[in-house]
Formats: sequence, C-alpha cells, structure tokens
Amino acid sequence: MTKNSTQWTKKVMEEKIPLQYDYPRPHLRRKLWLNLNGNWSFTITSIHETFPKKFDRYIRVPFPVESYLSGIQERVDSSMYLWYKLKFQIKSRAWYDGNPLQYRIILHFDKVDYETVVYLNRHIVGLKHLGGYEPFSYDISPYFINYKDNELVVRVWDPSDEWYQPRGKQILDINKRKLIFYTPCSGIWGTVWLERVPLVHIDRLQFQTRLLSTDVLLKYRIDLKSIITTSNDYRSPNKNMKIYSEKNFDKQKKYLLHVKRKEILKKNKINYEKLGFILKINIIQKNKKHLSDFISSKPNIEQEISFPLKDISLWSPENPYLYDIRIDLYQNDIFIEHIDSYIGFRQISICSEPKRICLNDKPYFMFGVLDQG
Repeated sequence: MTKNSTQWTKKVMEEKIPLQYDYPRPHLRRKLWLNLNGNWSFTITSIHETFPKKFDRYIRVPFPVESYLSGIQERVDSSMYLWYKLKFQIKSRAWYDGNPLQYRIILHFDKVDYETVVYLNRHIVGLKHLGGYEPFSYDISPYFINYKDNELVVRVWDPSDEWYQPRGKQILDINKRKLIFYTPCSGIWGTVWLERVPLVHIDRLQFQTRLLSTDVLLKYRIDLKSIITTSNDYRSPNKNMKIYSEKNFDKQKKYLLHVKRKEILKKNKINYEKLGFILKINIIQKNKKHLSDFISSKPNIEQEISFPLKDISLWSPENPYLYDIRIDLYQNDIFIEHIDSYIGFRQISICSEPKRICLNDKPYFMFGVLDQG
C-alpha cells in the first residue's frame, strides 16, 4: 500500500476483474457483453521496436501505468511504447446464436491515452486511434475465432506534454509537478469490453427534457447504424504471422467504427423508414407501471412527445427519480434487438431576477467541491 491509499484501495486490488459488473455505457445497455478488464501481459519497449520479444510482467487493466492500482507504478515518456496482451475466448453459445453473417463482434475501449494500435490474432483491426478521453470501437468480426483463444494486443504511445495533444495538467517533468501539474495518466485507463450487435443496430440515444406551463416536453433521437458487410470480408486468423506490421492500415480502414463519422454517413446514408425499421419505446416508472408506450418509425431524426406535468416526478438532487426506458427495434414484424436506458425529467436554466441558475424553474444554490487529487 502507499501513503495515498484509501479505504477502497484494498477492495479494488482484491477484485479479479476490476469494475466487472459496472456496465461501461449505462445509457445504452445490451444484455450480451463481456468485460475484458483484469490482469493483462505487459511490457515497455523503445518506440523503435516493431514488436516486443516477450511480455515480462502483468498490468491490471483499466488503471494507468503510473498508478499504484495498475501494479506497475512507473513513469513513461515519448520514447516508449506500452504493450498489452490478453488471450481470451468466449464459450457462451449465446454469442453464436443465429446466422453469423447477421451480427458483428465489437471491441470497445472506454479510454486510452494517447495513441492506440490494436491487433487481434496478428491482424491490425483498424486505424490507429488518437485521443485520451473519448471511447472508440472496432469491428473485430473478420478476425475473431469462435470458441477458441483470441490474442488481443494493444500498443499505446503517450507523449504527454512532449506532443500536441489535449492533456490538462499532465506533465512529464517531475520538478514542475510541485507547482500546479500532475503525473501523466498513460495507457489504458477505461474499461475494455466486447458486445455483439446486429448488422443494423441502435447506435446512439439523445434525450432532452423541457418544462412547459402544464406539460413536460421530451425531445428524443434514436440513431441506427448499419455495418455493411459481405462474406468476403472474413479473413482467417494467421497464427503463424511473425511480424506485426502497420502496412495494412489503409486496407483495414472500414473496420474502425468511429473514423470520420460525418463523411461515412454522407456516403452511406440509409433511409431506415423506407426499409421498414420501427422503434417500440416504453417509459417505465419505479413501480413498474408504464408511463408511456409509443412507436417511432423515424430513426435518426429528432422527434418529441409531451406528458402532463402532474404525471411526472421531476428529477432533483433531493429526488433523483429516474425512469427506465426500453427500446425494441423491428424491421417490419421481425424483431432485431432490445436495449435499455433511463432518463430523468428535469430542466436547467437561467431564470429569476437577479439571474441565477435554476432547476425545474426554481432558483437552485450550486455547491461544488474542487478535487485536484
């Protein structure tokens, strides 16, 4: 233990899989998912090395290299690559039910700082990702092996303040940290996980509430996404490939899900309404009674629905009331998938004289704590 240990440090260190049951994307939940956190093989090399000769230790994902909880607790700099390796297999038949051409396996990284390259079974699965704070995902279906071991390797480079990247107060120079700066947060520092999705699936949810005089207005948008694929996309994993090469980056661009999103949408704009996709939406109270059940035939478009204010329990810190939301996706009469979400009905605004922050049209005193630890 260190002088910075807390009452939770021991508890977290004893967990075989950190954050095992904490769904990493609570606002859009699927039942079929797999947490890949835990002990990964690990090593640090020079940036001039193509691939490490061996992984000589272990790291606890998802904690940054500099942290005590990672088991490494070392400083790194721009001359180093961080290498992670995990062998995993999925034995549950639920992952393989149905036509394998009708679903894809998606690999999610919640946060990795900063530059990330991902390999599965000796194949680069997509473009390198740049950024330390946003989630990103890859379609790994072409390289995934059913029921057998899969080798996942992740290479990370984090130059911190030696590069042009958003980094907050992270800085490598230990002498400057005595001022207002902090130790960097390098490598994987968010949950790594898998999920199975249909070729057309719910990709994003947006909810916004607004109070009217006697009603509550709910604006919502539910985006569908298509993963266009053919049977020719599949590439059998090559276990004998000795060198992890970056030469395949251009060929593999299509397997990165979140690259140039706007350009992709423009090129592959699909009219889901004409194709018969509909969304059945249920908003459910804590007592399991349904507040509202309705159908939307216009995915990827902002819509709205209103409720009488007297029927709504407004959210506040004193009354943190959340409604469950269940969404089923159909194409005509064929069920595609189910997801779960939630919402709190509330409105934050500037109101009253003099102007103040208001919650649900009433002045609300803001009291916050600045934690710089």
